[in-house]
Amino acid sequence: MKKILFATEFSSHAPEEFKFAVELAYHFKAQLLALHAFGHPDLRPMVERPLQERTDKVTKKLVEFVTANLPEAYREVVQVEYFPANAYPVEGILEVALDQEADLIVIGSGNPDAVDRILGSTALSVLAKADCQVLMIPEEARFEGIDNIVYTVDFEFRDLEAIHYLKQWSAALHAPIHGVHVIEKNEDELDSLKNMMILKETFKQDKSIDFDLRHGELRAEAEKFAKSKKADIVAMISHKRNFISRVLDAGAVEGMAKRIRLPLLVIKEDAYQLNERAWQWLEVIKGIA
Repeated sequence: MKKILFATEFSSHAPEEFKFAVELAYHFKAQLLALHAFGHPDLRPMVERPLQERTDKVTKKLVEFVTANLPEAYREVVQVEYFPANAYPVEGILEVALDQEADLIVIGSGNPDAVDRILGSTALSVLAKADCQVLMIPEEARFEGIDNIVYTVDFEFRDLEAIHYLKQWSAALHAPIHGVHVIEKNEDELDSLKNMMILKETFKQDKSIDFDLRHGELRAEAEKFAKSKKADIVAMISHKRNFISRVLDAGAVEGMAKRIRLPLLVIKEDAYQLNERAWQWLEVIKGIA
């Protein structure tokens, strides 16, 4: 990971969100891109504040924010570049992330009790459209380090590459990965047990990873598991069959907003590529199992 984009609206929770971005930038030795999008300028001929004035003001505010919240011990390692984006938040974040080839976007997810705001929130719009990984920090989250990572397993080949991606986080942060699959009521339990055996066999030599099965409702059980592991981040793949899509259907948004109160790392499906050798290897293991 070389570049981390931290997008802020200067909310009261922004310093807490910033701590996650800084911690990752420090341990990955990545450049930190601090961004605030201040909307399109007034298109009328006469404007109260010219664009350059507004840009300078936002830049100054970003510098003051970083200066006030970047730990002294991290300042020699974490290099910060400032981006006052003359655009609406979603467009500004996505444009800078693309232009700068950001590897990760860190963004606050807003007030979890305001479901209408979440449905149209900047964070979820960025999540849906970004090409890179997105770490969403809920308003209740308090930074206490990144010491444990939970990954929601979906028993697809994509899990292999996602776990290998998370192993980079694990190595940099010295944080173990705890994989969990929740067996829901319409799911074949024997198939789940078989798939879990395959996954455990695949990673049996890696002591930094463990896996478990749970029964029940996905959102509730995933969070219970995360709490039992004292997880600081819950990670998942973003694609049509997994956790993030199931909790974001029209009837479940409110439940997710009220229950999932941990930072969510969403690994975009097109952000990695499963190589042919890995596919062949897993097919062999699956045949044996």
